[in-house]
Amino acid sequence: MAKKVKQTGKNTLILLMICVVVFMAYIVYKTFGYQIVELLHLLEHGDQEELKAYLEAQSTVGGFVVLWLICVMQVVSIVFPSMVIQVAGALIYGWWRSFIVCWVGFVSGNVIAFTIGRLFKKNIATLIHKEGEKENWLIQKINQGHQIFVVAIACMVPGVPNGIIPYLSAQTTITAKEFSIAVAASSWIQVLLNCMAGHFLANGQYLFMVFAFVIEVAITLLVAKNRDKLLKAN
Repeated sequence: MAKKVKQTGKNTLILLMICVVVFMAYIVYKTFGYQIVELLHLLEHGDQEELKAYLEAQSTVGGFVVLWLICVMQVVSIVFPSMVIQVAGALIYGWWRSFIVCWVGFVSGNVIAFTIGRLFKKNIATLIHKEGEKENWLIQKINQGHQIFVVAIACMVPGVPNGIIPYLSAQTTITAKEFSIAVAASSWIQVLLNCMAGHFLANGQYLFMVFAFVIEVAITLLVAKNRDKLLKAN
């Protein structure tokens, strides 16, 4: 009987995740689909004044709320790439507005996912156990101490999707406050660089756009290369 209840809970969690992903894809399509096509048309003609007027017209509170919601759902869904949303947001709303909304949305989404992880802790633990050593390694590292630092480093290391980190962290002894601080402190640089890349793309400054991505990749690889040293030092 207990095994049957556990399987039911697992299936419910998987179904919930699928629904979130489908709903999010629909919102992205309905919100950004036409705007991206229109924006690409403006970029093709290269009229900076027309582009500026378009961006200013899109800077509405409703648009910011939708962008925030998409960023939240991106984290909760695990699989949807954050870079696409952040670059698109910068294309439409400008880099600094998009940065604020996307960063707050990313942190909010992580806190919500962390809360979901705590509510479904046993069900998620079963899924994690089947995933392999990488996930279990992160849980062990967080529990060993310096939890804020470990989670912050994990958010910057390639190989572990950012969306799964809150669910893994929920399996440890880290508090919601400590987790929020870790995510906020480590995620801003990546969000900022993605938004700057979108800004450069909107202005036709492709070399600077590539440079922004190169800096982001360099920081990520540097952290990944020195991951064990950083964790041992703390």
